[in-house]
Amino acid sequence: MTKEELITALKKEFTDPGTIGNTVKETPDEIINRIADKFCQPSLPPFSKAFTGLLDKNKRPIHEGDRIKIYYKGEYTICEVIYDTRHAAFLVKWPDGYINQYFMNAGNYEVIDVNK
Repeated sequence: MTKEELITALKKEFTDPGTIGNTVKETPDEIINRIADKFCQPSLPPFSKAFTGLLDKNKRPIHEGDRIKIYYKGEYTICEVIYDTRHAAFLVKWPDGYINQYFMNAGNYEVIDVNK
């Protein structure tokens, strides 16, 4: 739902004085703007630190945005777990920006602590 659709729906809901009661101290426009600003943020990704449903080789959960260590062609590489809306799946983004088109093989990955 877009911000405009939400505003239209809530304005319709708050036009009847009986639905507001005496407990609301804000005008309908103030309520609508507060709710819309809080929940209609198109800049946010569909998932934020969502659990991928996978565990790394150490049985640690893998989340969207995590950095993972992958062994590839004789060396370890640090990649990022992203959510790809085009495939509706969690995928691996390599340091050069390439995004794997294959589903994750989490048993070979190791989640890297950001604080370390």
